[in-house]
Order: sequence, then structure tokens, then C-alpha cells
Amino acid sequence: MTVHKQRTLGIIGGMSWESSESYYRLINEGVKDKLGGLHSADLFIHSVDFALINKHQEQDEWAALGVIMASSAQRLQAAGVQGLMIASNTMHKLLDDVQAATHLPVIHIADATIAAIKKQNLSKIALLGTEFTMTEDFYRQRLVDAGLQVLIPESDARAEVHRIIKKELCVGQFKDSSCQYYQ
Repeated sequence: MTVHKQRTLGIIGGMSWESSESYYRLINEGVKDKLGGLHSADLFIHSVDFALINKHQEQDEWAALGVIMASSAQRLQAAGVQGLMIASNTMHKLLDDVQAATHLPVIHIADATIAAIKKQNLSKIALLGTEFTMTEDFYRQRLVDAGLQVLIPESDARAEVHRIIKKELCVGQFKDSSCQYYQ
């Protein structure tokens, strides 16, 4: 029997818990696919209160959010994790705060996205996410730097994409009308 020694991953989640649940499931499915049998991921999740996160986002209080994210990273480091990931595209805006708070490597979600896009031999993509993710450089620029042409919707469409994420997806609502809108 081969024993696989995994490193322990810490996930900063809770933005929203609906998406954190998906990350947990997908990570464990990936470990099972790679290692087989009864294997699952060695990980810790620190779930933050999304109501507080959302309030700070809406009030453009990113410094306060940086403190929350850094604290979460430090708590996970104290629990013994060996690497971190942030279970949110938008909160990668605070990646520097997370990295500065610990000595741990942080998996950047855009790098995993880039790998999946390139695996499909795509070079032009549409970026849908929160208004922050679609319009600010912290995420989009990483895609551009990887040689991808990144398209984002016009202002009204961006507002609707953002609304669907915040008012529906983050509370577990998956409406056919919203899926059709995205398509």
C-alpha cells in the first residue's frame, strides 16, 4: 500500500458559505480522482461572516477587509496549515494582506483559472464576476499577463451580473432566468 503524505491546506472561506461548500467538494473530488479510494483532502476551513464582508465591500472599506483576511490567514497558520487559498475571486484583491500576515504560500485562484483556460486552448475569454473582479486589475490583469484576451460586459450588464452573484448565488438561489442572462 502506497501512503501519500499530503500537505495541509487552509481555506479562507465563507464568502459566501455557498461557494465555500463547492470549493470543499471540488478539492476533495480532485484528491479522490488523483489518489483514489477513500482519500480526501487534508484541510482546514476558516469561514468568515459574509454579512460583515459584504458590508465592508459595499462601503468600500478594503482596509478593514484586509485586517479580516489577514486575521483569518493567521488563524489557519496557527492551526498548522502549510498553504492557503482564498475561496473567492473578489477577495483576491486582498492577496497581499494575506501573504504579508503569514509566511505561507497562497494559491492564486486566477492561476488555476488560467491553467484550465489554457488546457482548453482558449485565448479569448469573458470574465464574469463581481463588479470588483470584472473591472479592477487584481484579477483581470493576471489573466491578461498570461496572454489572454479578457472581455467584460458593458456597465448595465456588469451591474446585473454583480446583482445575481450578491442577491442570488450568495444565498443559494440558482434561477433559470439568471443562468439564461449569463449565457
